Amino acid sequence: MNENAKSSVSVHAAIELSKSTWLVAVLSPNSDRVKLRHVRGGDTAALVGMLEREQASAAQVEGCPAEIVVCFEAGYDGFWLARFLRKRDIRTSVLDSTSFLVNRRSRRAKTDRLDAESMVMMFRSFDQGDRTVCREVRVPTPEEEDAKRLDRERLQLSAERTRHVNRIRALLNLHGIREVKALWGGDWGKWLQMVRTADDEPLGKFLAAELTREFERLELVHAHICSGPLNPRTRSPTC
Repeated sequence: MNENAKSSVSVHAAIELSKSTWLVAVLSPNSDRVKLRHVRGGDTAALVGMLEREQASAAQVEGCPAEIVVCFEAGYDGFWLARFLRKRDIRTSVLDSTSFLVNRRSRRAKTDRLDAESMVMMFRSFDQGDRTVCREVRVPTPEEEDAKRLDRERLQLSAERTRHVNRIRALLNLHGIREVKALWGGDWGKWLQMVRTADDEPLGKFLAAELTREFERLELVHAHICSGPLNPRTRSPTC
């Protein structure tokens, strides 16, 4: 029996995700030469096919089973790709890009190619046990990810409500009106008809029309925040 026979080897791949093209950097076992592969963005069948070909090629060269190990950065693409690959028995890690160990003295242009090459080299070290080079992010289940939607939507709507309030106050402040009596609740229409500028003039028709639209948008956003699933508990009228 050959005591030097390998039980298995790993092929490491790092995916640089973008809307149009996925750039995949591949490191074969016992090699520091990075191979670059391009896949049309979102084409998961092409991605899996390419990974399987790299896996088969490594197994043939090394004369033993090969495992494909994949990583990509956590970001706007979420976690669906990690779950997709794991369902197909492809070991996949999602990495926190802010944790990447970089050479602060090294000055280089930032490109997808260089990012992918650096990531796959770093990922191989991480997979081989060096936990100082980067940090892995836990991949949530679809249910866990979905459960966060209400809080995130409420935060976005609250920020939108603040923008409308600030816009209304800014428009009125241009004419010396510093106090708004009715931001929401249905009374703003009457208030707009009665309010006068600091120099005792009625609001201009275009200003009044713009304020009306802002109040309508504000009232709609406020209603979304204070009713339905976004407001599961009884809250004060101002939410």
